[in-house]
Amino acid sequence: MPSASSTSFALDFNYEYVDGVGYWGLTVLASVLMAVRERQAIEKQLLLACDMLVLLGLMLGGAQV
Repeated sequence: MPSASSTSFALDFNYEYVDGVGYWGLTVLASVLMAVRERQAIEKQLLLACDMLVLLGLMLGGAQV
């Protein structure tokens, strides 16, 4: 099996295997799902950070939100 960094390894995911099934679509779908999950995680972190900044502002006496 080629190493993960080789071009042939990447191409293997874009063509049919011996069983005749093309896995390119599944590879794309998995990549999209991972990107969506990562974005959701980042959005949650940003919302939490904003909430913490608002609370900090309130604690410091700045009632202006």
